[in-house]
Amino acid sequence: MMNLSNYGIGEGRVTKAPVIMKNKDGSKKVFVTLAVQDNFASGKDKERKTQFLNLEGFVPKDRQSSVYEKLEVGDKVAIQYRVETPSYEKDGEKVYRTVLVIENIQFKESIAEKTARQARHAANAAAADAQADAQAPAIDDSELPIAKAIGDFASKTTNGHRVFTR
Repeated sequence: MMNLSNYGIGEGRVTKAPVIMKNKDGSKKVFVTLAVQDNFASGKDKERKTQFLNLEGFVPKDRQSSVYEKLEVGDKVAIQYRVETPSYEKDGEKVYRTVLVIENIQFKESIAEKTARQARHAANAAAADAQADAQAPAIDDSELPIAKAIGDFASKTTNGHRVFTR
């Protein structure tokens, strides 16, 4: 049961591949970054800003697999979390940090939606690469400093490579 006094939900997209670290006892600690859009618009442009939540999860040693292994960059999820403030000693002073601890994860898009999104992303990336290649200026090799330095050498093409000899 969730303590409603210490509870939050973030819904957004996973921005980095989750980092899974094994502990000495066989359990795992998982780090997930979630991009969450503010529910209000601010500034001159009345634009919604994005917050990046760094969350931590835990997988007990007796669990063979976990939802974290299925998370991928771009997945739309809702993550329920609680806030912890662990402390430790550093140079004789007590240091506190704030940790958002994952309690539950719910996928917010179907496999079909995810596959379609990934296909669109791949097509857009391929189109951008093709456009960049088409817009790249042609380079005259003779103008490069290395070409001027080896101008005294004769060249011939062997197996698709230029070979230089004196």
